[in-house]
Amino acid sequence: MTMYGALLDYFYTTLKEEISFLETQRLEAYARVKSSRVYWALGAGLLFLVFVNTLFKEEHLFALFFALTLGSAGCMLHEKHLTRTFCGLFKEHLIGRMVEYLGLSYAPQGHMSPHMFRQAAFFTRDFDTYGGDDLVKGNIAGVEVTWSDVKATYTTKNTKGKSTRHTLFEGFFFMAPFPRLFHKKTWVLPDVAQKILGDFGTLVQGLDRRGALVKLDNPNFERAFVVFSEDQIEARYLLSPVIMERLLALKNHAKTPLHVSFIAGHIFLGFSYGKPSFEPALSQPLGAFKTVEKHAQMLALMYGTVEALGLKSPHEAG
Repeated sequence: MTMYGALLDYFYTTLKEEISFLETQRLEAYARVKSSRVYWALGAGLLFLVFVNTLFKEEHLFALFFALTLGSAGCMLHEKHLTRTFCGLFKEHLIGRMVEYLGLSYAPQGHMSPHMFRQAAFFTRDFDTYGGDDLVKGNIAGVEVTWSDVKATYTTKNTKGKSTRHTLFEGFFFMAPFPRLFHKKTWVLPDVAQKILGDFGTLVQGLDRRGALVKLDNPNFERAFVVFSEDQIEARYLLSPVIMERLLALKNHAKTPLHVSFIAGHIFLGFSYGKPSFEPALSQPLGAFKTVEKHAQMLALMYGTVEALGLKSPHEAG
């Protein structure tokens, strides 16, 4: 049985009954959210009628706008509070138990440090805010692994001084020792430039500050990734034909852009999902297959990365 199948089996045979109280909590929270939205809609409608009946007097327009804004903010804060409270219970009793089943430790409010993310150097641009949650650590088949959800953002200003916040990365950040000895830094990144710009994209890639552009003899890999390294020979040693196929398979399995770096004896992976991974939806029943499937797939993907990349020994790593 696959780890994905084992997690599903564990949920439906053991965990579902033990955490049935969570479904009651979800229904209560969701009912309150819906009530809050109904009250806001009724209030907004009443205010609009008052405004119409006063013959659209201009002096009432600001009061109407202020009341609607205040009501919207109150409704959103109430909904956020209910969701956050349920999320804490959900992670403790469902995600935590599933991670425990894998033999790993879980800290819902923990995350990998910004120092580690900078060390991976997936991006040449730095970030100014960084956070995350869902820290998982432990030993898988003799390999010490760490991963968590992280989000890094940066801010730009236009010529008028207006600030805009951008997401640099949001998704799973994974780290493990790489079994092959190496000394220089190598990056395997999504090949966005060539996909958009064609041959000109290759020229743009050559301007990257991280190292020299490395061309490899695997057309499928070259279409998916661009490789930079401080040492061309070492890059080809790390990216053996086996490892290239495994990274390609992992990217296709994850169905998301994949960032990879080989630095300081470790392999760093960034699965760029663009949203939190273990956040519950109040509108979905906990026992629904869609809900359970999503979280089981995520955990099985991360747990299976050790085997998928052959991280247990130099021989398996290509």
